[in-house]
Amino acid sequence: MARIPAIVWAFCLVSFALVMDRWIPIAHGVVCQACGAILFLLGLGTSSWAWLLLARHHCLGLPTDAPPRLVQEGPFRWSRNPMYLGTLAIMMAFPFWTGSAYFWLACVLYFAIVGECHIPLEEATLRERFGMAFDSYCQRVRRWL
Repeated sequence: MARIPAIVWAFCLVSFALVMDRWIPIAHGVVCQACGAILFLLGLGTSSWAWLLLARHHCLGLPTDAPPRLVQEGPFRWSRNPMYLGTLAIMMAFPFWTGSAYFWLACVLYFAIVGECHIPLEEATLRERFGMAFDSYCQRVRRWL
């Protein structure tokens, strides 16, 4: 599971929820849609900010590649995984927009897959590359929020 990029998992899970919602739709209202829009914008902003910081520090690449620098600024001050967090927030917008409970299932599965398969591999790479500096960072900053 860890070899499949997390964004692919997110796309597949959201697609599954869309198909299920077509079969068994659930009603929803304007307030839910507004909440969904807020979550979507927060997620997009968080992911984009994190991605731009990583790009600026030349830290983009495969998640298991050792980056040249441990980025601890911007959204990385509050979360060790702001890109995953942003993707999860974007996914959480869908149940509010559609009113479908299937999207909540997709969110839970994404959270589990990323938390159990992707993040541990990335953290092992960072721990190997940065040692005590990464351990100190982990003590100060939570994995998600």
